[in-house]
Amino acid sequence: PSQASKLRQLLGRGAERAIVLVAETKDYRALARSQTLPSDTVLELGVSFGDTTVELVKRANAVCGVDNSLHCVQRAAARCPSAQIEQLDVIGNPAQLLTLGAAANVVFADIGGNRAANALCPLLLLLQERLRPALVVVKCRALHASALRFASRADGGGLRGGRLAESHRFWS
Repeated sequence: PSQASKLRQLLGRGAERAIVLVAETKDYRALARSQTLPSDTVLELGVSFGDTTVELVKRANAVCGVDNSLHCVQRAAARCPSAQIEQLDVIGNPAQLLTLGAAANVVFADIGGNRAANALCPLLLLLQERLRPALVVVKCRALHASALRFASRADGGGLRGGRLAESHRFWS
């Protein structure tokens, strides 16, 4: 089987919900290419200039992306005219985010250095509870590092059903 299908099996797409944390942009984009299905409706947080959005639009049924920066939204929208791209402060306006992402079954979130990881966690929990996506992919170095530290504890981090990929590039 291909690397993408092995990862899809690991994540259990279709059998259970998964949150995948990555630290690097290349891994985040690889997941956008390999884990997005033609039937997916994707909500992307932090579109930046649309590099990942381009990959998502090629593969998904529909893509709605948001970013806090008007400049980024304008550039991403120009690159991806078939996607709905909106300027939105997701931390400050979670109600509007839930409205925009109401149909999403997949969430991609690229959280850079301008927002603390601890501000993101409540938002991710809200998305999990209200949207119930099958897959959430988060690119955040701080959260990824914390997850690896947690999973490496002597008691296994208290994980039940959690998986640490052998490469440590992904944590699910």
